[in-house]
Amino acid sequence: MTEQNYVYNQPAKWDYVADVLIVGTGTSMHGAIKLADSGLKVIAIDANEFPGGATVFSGGGAYLPLNKFSVKHGDTKAKCMTYLTKQKREVPIGEDVIESYIGNSNPMMEYMATIFKDYGLYPTPGGTELFGDYHAEWDGGRADA
Repeated sequence: MTEQNYVYNQPAKWDYVADVLIVGTGTSMHGAIKLADSGLKVIAIDANEFPGGATVFSGGGAYLPLNKFSVKHGDTKAKCMTYLTKQKREVPIGEDVIESYIGNSNPMMEYMATIFKDYGLYPTPGGTELFGDYHAEWDGGRADA
């Protein structure tokens, strides 16, 4: 069997110039949006013909612990640390990185809300039953926020 490569939306001539190239359009698009909003010229490319990357196939969501919705349901930093420590499995991610992720989740969500408010979109809780790679049953995981 021969592997076939596809190039979607290939321009006749590649003459684009950017400050930043984002490879993959899943959750990395949050960074691309922030960079573009700060004035940088950003190009995002993906292996698929549509944006979203693997995020599209895993439910299209991101785990944003200790956000303004989840704290109303009893989310705590300790629960988030427990969940993310288990989620990383054997990957050597330090506690400081996990703490930074937790500490920046709600500010990132609030920032994205300001970006998408013009489109009538706002991050909302729920729907975790759709995410095959999210484990609400683990300690610190939540199905309701």
